Amino acid sequence: PVILDYWNQLGPENVRSAMRRGIKSAVNILKQSWHPAMDEISLDIHDENGNDDASLLLCEAGVTIAPMSMYSTSMALVRLPDNVCGDCILDRKTSTDAKQIQDFLYHHRIEVPIKCINGVLYIRISYHIYNRMEEYERLGAAMKQFRFT
Repeated sequence: PVILDYWNQLGPENVRSAMRRGIKSAVNILKQSWHPAMDEISLDIHDENGNDDASLLLCEAGVTIAPMSMYSTSMALVRLPDNVCGDCILDRKTSTDAKQIQDFLYHHRIEVPIKCINGVLYIRISYHIYNRMEEYERLGAAMKQFRFT
């Protein structure tokens, strides 16, 4: 009941709005860390619906698997860095590869699912009001250290 009191005190729509802004900020952090060629494209954290042009451009570039408007309030799939993500033709990855990355991150005290979709690896991130952007920065840095064995 304490968490429900806190939720009601903040107001459910305020919490959902903060979550929408937070997940976009987290995607921006990972995009800047892993896909620097996309630096000129940033999600508008104040666009409540996720229909901004940047969302579509990131999807078309393969950084996200779908426009932000198609995700839940607080989750997104972001393509892993180019040196590990694979591609659907020449360097297909598998769920075994995803597990190796997930274990590596767990060893770094980061719990996050890795998904293999059509031979390409994505990370499924989520955001809630208790998360901090430093956590996504740490995730971004940790993935830069990963190498397949």
